[in-house]
Amino acid sequence: IFNYHAPKMNHELSISGGNDKSTFFTSFGYTDIQGHIATKVSRYTRMNYRINTNFKPAKWLTFGENLGFEHGKTQGPGEINREYGGVISSALNLDPITPDIVYDSVGLKQFVAQTPAQVAAATRDSKGNYYGISPYVGQEMKNPLAVIKNRIGNYNWDNNLVGNAYIDIQPIKGLVIHSTLGTKMAFYGYESFTPSVFYNTSTTINQTNLTRNNNWVINWNVENTVSYNKVFGQHNVTLLGGWGEYKDGNAKGSTVIYNNVVATTFDNASFINGVLPTDRQNSTASDGTDHRINSLFSRLQYNYDEKYLLTALIRRDGSSRFGSNNKFGYFPSVSVGWVPTLEKFFPTNNVVNNLKIRASYGVTGNDGIGEFAYIPTIGSGGQRNYQFGDTLHIGYSPNAPANPNLKWEQTSQIDIGLDAVLFNTFTFTVDVYKKKTTGILQTPAIPGYAGYGSFAQNFDDMENKGIEFELGYKKKLGDFTLGVNGNISFYQNKVTKVLPGTTFFEDNSATFQTLGNITRSLLGAPYQRYYGYQIAGIFQTQAEVDGYVGADKVTKLQPKAKPGDLKFANLTNDNVIDANDKTYLGNPNPTVSYGLTINLAYKNFDFIMFGGGSGGNKIFQGLRRLDIGTANYLTKYNNVWTPTNTNTNLPRIVDGDPNQNYSKFTNLYLESGNYFKLRTVQLGYTLPKNMLTKWGCNRLRVYVLCENLFTVTKYSGFDPEIGVSPDSGGGAQFGIDRGAYVPARSFLAGVNIGF
Repeated sequence: IFNYHAPKMNHELSISGGNDKSTFFTSFGYTDIQGHIATKVSRYTRMNYRINTNFKPAKWLTFGENLGFEHGKTQGPGEINREYGGVISSALNLDPITPDIVYDSVGLKQFVAQTPAQVAAATRDSKGNYYGISPYVGQEMKNPLAVIKNRIGNYNWDNNLVGNAYIDIQPIKGLVIHSTLGTKMAFYGYESFTPSVFYNTSTTINQTNLTRNNNWVINWNVENTVSYNKVFGQHNVTLLGGWGEYKDGNAKGSTVIYNNVVATTFDNASFINGVLPTDRQNSTASDGTDHRINSLFSRLQYNYDEKYLLTALIRRDGSSRFGSNNKFGYFPSVSVGWVPTLEKFFPTNNVVNNLKIRASYGVTGNDGIGEFAYIPTIGSGGQRNYQFGDTLHIGYSPNAPANPNLKWEQTSQIDIGLDAVLFNTFTFTVDVYKKKTTGILQTPAIPGYAGYGSFAQNFDDMENKGIEFELGYKKKLGDFTLGVNGNISFYQNKVTKVLPGTTFFEDNSATFQTLGNITRSLLGAPYQRYYGYQIAGIFQTQAEVDGYVGADKVTKLQPKAKPGDLKFANLTNDNVIDANDKTYLGNPNPTVSYGLTINLAYKNFDFIMFGGGSGGNKIFQGLRRLDIGTANYLTKYNNVWTPTNTNTNLPRIVDGDPNQNYSKFTNLYLESGNYFKLRTVQLGYTLPKNMLTKWGCNRLRVYVLCENLFTVTKYSGFDPEIGVSPDSGGGAQFGIDRGAYVPARSFLAGVNIGF
């Protein structure tokens, strides 16, 4: 399923011009990226167009607009990334015994018995050969090559029109009245065809399915400001006041589904071919809800002789997501700066050429909770429906209780920093910050007897603090220029408040298959640390098993264990290994990140190299399906414990897993997330201008570029930089590797031409 030669193209043409009365800029771009995983169904293409114009017919009047259009088409990632039955997951978990392709139905039956109808519905390649079907690994694990064949042509699409228009009026010197209107019109959807197909005895699609989905939404924003700038002596003051209205959401959509369409591929499936009315019953439509924010804001900017700097801002934001009790939030911020090197008393020297000391404090708000969470909305359908006689009726019930006190989540941050230029060649920056988020908006589950599934509320508080350093060096020696810039950040995170009467909370999105929830957030500790059983080693002999007893010195703690099984730590020092022995196993959040950039230039040659990484975190390596006992194992499990291979940290693999070596969550699943990536290496050459005059251009640069050249890590998965991975329920959890699409190493060559 991997393709090591997937082309990638990017073209852009831009034209600009103008005079003192008007200017314009326009550009057109085209991008085509073929995926390196499941290339036949993995591709992204985009066309984009932009035009910007500005007009100044009078000294007191300026107006203009920025308009952009983008059309994109995406194939593949949804089917490829799916944890349950996706292309990558199936490729990893299917057994290595079943071949990818068999030549005829006789060969197919050697692996799994099928009826004639199932054989007829099995997927074949272009030569008529059958894709292999595993008799060992079932459920939704399918031959990935068969999945690719049946998904050819399916795609997602989007059209986005983004623009804004503005006008500036300056009736008197220093006074500017500014008004801007912006909008984004988004149209998006997908087209898909699923044939009638037999993948295995657990996954059979008995009817064809042709689906068309269309959605559209119009977002807009308007801002009006009045600003006044006055310079008197060495004082420079700017005052600004404004109002803004912002609207998003309210996406509308419809989906049309035809079952039993007479077709075998996407290309020959069409809605023109009619189907019975009973095969159109899955057609649906949806309406969204407006999300609006109304803002009043003012800002003061002041500096004295560029030595003393002050900026102060206050916002009053109102959100449609909160009721009348707390609809509005007030968010102030202030920053100050001092430049000692401009003071008369600062000594002239060649060590500290420039020094700036600064501090800031600010509060921001977040209303990301969804619409109408503050009132008891009514839901319908699904399990609410009921049967009365021979008729099915739509049922209605409350979704959640009202919470009129729901309010803005607030994040306050204080930052103290220093910027310096040293020895005329070094730049140095340090920032120390502390950020606290209070009233985090969440919808935690509540007991089922309450009649609701969840209850929106301002749930927890959290604190982040850290220190960041950046050091740069730039020197020119004749025709040679060297620039180096490095940065490193250290940070800590902890939960500072939970619900009264509790000491922790669990996030339902941080679950993994049969292991259930694998994280817990403890008061005073980092957010969502891994929580499970601690391994105390591997039993090497039966005597060790028999000797591992509880506090009474008699009761065997793991009576089902055998040599080669994991030994679970008895942290409570009692007579049983149970949930009370769970403990915190590691932090999914990195505690350090760093980057390094090197710029070199010699005459017309230029070179740039950029790399970075992070560390201090653990990754849950979840590439194997734990709910399928026969799922394949990664190659690292070739080193599991056997009587002749006892020097290992991997326990034995045995049918049924009686000791729960692999069906309990332990630190066995956690690996170091430390890594360094060389992300970009680029070499360019700019042709001398005297060579370009005869070609009619004034600049021509050619370059070669490599991205994701290599990664240094001990992590056994595809990529340690997994970020936030989606779970099967649509949530997301940082630090869990479920086998998502991995970045490719790419090599590009390009030309920049200017006329």
